[in-house]
Amino acid sequence: MITYTPLAVVDLTGPDANPIDPAKWTTVATFTELQQKNHKIEGTPSGFALYSGLTPSDDQYVDITFSSLSGHSEADVFLRSSNNPRASGYDFELTDNGDGTVVFSITRAVGGALTALYIDVALPFTPGDAFRFVAFGTTISAYKNGTLLFSTTDISVASGKVALALFGSGDGSNAAVSAFTIGSVTDPARGGIVQHKSAVAHSSSTSVALNAPVTKGNLIVVGIADQNGEVTSYDGTKFSDNFGTSYAVAVQEYTNNGFSGEPAIAALVYALANQSGSLTVNYNDPLAGMYTLHVYEVAGYDTLDKVGVYPNSANTQVSSAAVSTSSATTRDKECGLALFQAKYGFHDPITWTGDGGNEGAETADDGTFRSSFSEGFEVTSKVVVTATATLTNVSGGTLGPAVIATFYKSAPPSNLPFLGSVTAGDAPAGASNPFLGTVQVLTVAPSGAPNPYLGKVKVLSVAPAGVPNNVVGSVVVIGSVPTGQADIFLGSVVETS
Repeated sequence: MITYTPLAVVDLTGPDANPIDPAKWTTVATFTELQQKNHKIEGTPSGFALYSGLTPSDDQYVDITFSSLSGHSEADVFLRSSNNPRASGYDFELTDNGDGTVVFSITRAVGGALTALYIDVALPFTPGDAFRFVAFGTTISAYKNGTLLFSTTDISVASGKVALALFGSGDGSNAAVSAFTIGSVTDPARGGIVQHKSAVAHSSSTSVALNAPVTKGNLIVVGIADQNGEVTSYDGTKFSDNFGTSYAVAVQEYTNNGFSGEPAIAALVYALANQSGSLTVNYNDPLAGMYTLHVYEVAGYDTLDKVGVYPNSANTQVSSAAVSTSSATTRDKECGLALFQAKYGFHDPITWTGDGGNEGAETADDGTFRSSFSEGFEVTSKVVVTATATLTNVSGGTLGPAVIATFYKSAPPSNLPFLGSVTAGDAPAGASNPFLGTVQVLTVAPSGAPNPYLGKVKVLSVAPAGVPNNVVGSVVVIGSVPTGQADIFLGSVVETS
């Protein structure tokens, strides 16, 4: 089930402010400011700003309520926006027609090129209407007062910020917003990257707190890139979190030569979240130098498969590199991450470019000597996976080591008989006949669980054509049960009818 989690609710209860809270809003270059006036967001009379109060998840949404949109005014909400929203992102635009309707459109921007995804030239509008605009995976959608207006699939822009533009007239009150919320979108049934965040460290320890709560059982992958320190290898004990999780190293690569003459190391470590809730990942090593930390939550995958490294030990300057797994993935469907490091010698922020269409691109850069880039991906066939990255603004440095790792979802063997839904027959005296749910064969019982007598069972649903209903071995419930019923280990069962 899709879940919408609010991460930032704009507080409009305070006094008027022009510009609106500069600690959380950054005016887009060449445009005028947004303001807070009469407990609403308005232009001055126009305004255009990025919300900088948090880094939103790639899967993001905005809830917005308009108190006014009249006099041919315009409002735009941008999702997955670059610092220049007109250059990259998704623009949800409403323009007043002056007759109780608005022109509503969704436009994609990639490299400044605009593509219309949807338009309704006469959408009925009433002050107080609430809209939800969503970018979830490759699905772009819009809702009005809880009713879906439009949904489409687009892979062009995978991540970015949230921005708001209001183009009013006069005092700006004819384009006014009375509520504005930014949040994350999650679906436990959907695999892939859920969220990610990074930090640049200037000391021997640092922490990264993910913006949204994580889900128990999801994969947590941490990328670390260190240069100019004395760390030559990692072990999982240097990593911890507030859940008390133990981390394992998936892959690492160290080099002590190359164009910059400085040592550098890159690594990926991983663990499974042992509970749900707010997660903060920590790294602590007194030998650490200048390093960056990337943290990802990944759903639907839990087992390490293939890894690969790119050392870059050549005594030349490199601005583009590819890192590949050592062999083809074991499973058709896998998810993975790649981490690239820039080595010593930069004095200005670096611009990284990864593979188009990949998920969860994350840059950590302090504008001096520390910079790294990570990106996620999913594959749907058994392939050697390659990730690439290119950096620009190269002045005295080079692209350092890179690492890659893939993960699959562990599953029981595929040659198990179909059981269907079952219910207990005649139980022994004093034993109840609980609903058993949908069951799947296991080879052995879970550790510590006995194989008790269950009574006679009967298949209620029909097996697929050609699949027999036979002796099934040990089983556990994997489907849902009626309200009030427990989901218990069932033991060994034999079909009797």
